[in-house]
Amino acid sequence: MKSINSIDLKTAVSHIKQVCDDSREANERLPFFFLVGAGISHPPIPLAAEIEKNCMAVAHNYGRGSEPVAKRSIATYSHWFEQAHPQPAQRQKYLRKLIEGYIAFLLGNKDKAREILTRAIAMGGEEIRQGEFRNADIHPLPQDEEFKDLVRSIPAPPTKES
Repeated sequence: MKSINSIDLKTAVSHIKQVCDDSREANERLPFFFLVGAGISHPPIPLAAEIEKNCMAVAHNYGRGSEPVAKRSIATYSHWFEQAHPQPAQRQKYLRKLIEGYIAFLLGNKDKAREILTRAIAMGGEEIRQGEFRNADIHPLPQDEEFKDLVRSIPAPPTKES
């Protein structure tokens, strides 16, 4: 039986980035994957429950608040994800925004990370910022303290009342 090779997070991120860069250069579809609830990329990337909560808020904001028929976790996650982001391109963009900021940060591109996180916080509101803090506190890594400092330094988005 072949053994499973382990690599550190920075190397894994570098591998993923290279595959995405190669796909872009060849005008190929980006090779995205998403493991709901797997926790492999947690805490910097929200788990399914956090994503579902955010998607529910977005869906309600657009008047798409019908409750899911099925009550299994995967069914409610899928329901709210599709209600919040009805088009495939929207879903890909949302997932990309969840990971790109952290990937840029881990690769040492803090300016790019700030730019991406600023857009994500502007789109998702203060809930995105607070979600980053909650997630980073569950299984903290040494790099997460500096990442949280970066997130803290991004101005809060304007509220609907302002």
